[in-house]
Amino acid sequence: MDINLIINLTIDQLVGMDSTNHYNERYLHHYFSKLIQDYCPISFSSDVGLHPEWATFIKNEREYARYLFNGQHYIPAEENGSAGFIDFAIGKAERPDYAIEFKLSRKFNKEGIIFDYMKLFDKRSPFSEVFSVIVYYGHKSKSKLCNADIWDKWIKEAQDRLSDLFVLRPYHFHVIEIINGRIVKHLYSSDTLIFNKL
Repeated sequence: MDINLIINLTIDQLVGMDSTNHYNERYLHHYFSKLIQDYCPISFSSDVGLHPEWATFIKNEREYARYLFNGQHYIPAEENGSAGFIDFAIGKAERPDYAIEFKLSRKFNKEGIIFDYMKLFDKRSPFSEVFSVIVYYGHKSKSKLCNADIWDKWIKEAQDRLSDLFVLRPYHFHVIEIINGRIVKHLYSSDTLIFNKL
């Protein structure tokens, strides 16, 4: 299964997007889910498949990673934290191979983005490969936040917060800015923790 291909097909649908409409990340969730189920369906009779809102921690069942919000930031936790939720996990329910996070918004939520990166790079979770697609839309001019240097810092902040829990597993991270139905910037990072313009 080529998850990159399915993610790229999802991204392709953004061309021509009417930025005057209000969208949220659920649009991306549903479109991606529609495409991926041709290869990996949701199943009620098997623990192998597509798992939406996969929890990193379920007491006495699944105990990988827990997190706390300390009033300013999400941080890794040991005993008193709660689960992080992954938009989609793929594979066996208890030990999925892939994790995918999406964001689609008119503004960047720095803390939410860093938290997503933390969940994807946390070595306590079992993933062998991880993906992130962040889409910023609905503005008339380019954002200063769609700058590779800023996103490099946000990945670094996720790494710093995880500290010795950080693992550089194979990853594919996209940051896309859309103005008037056109992708005006597409940043991509894979393997180096550095974003480059596609």
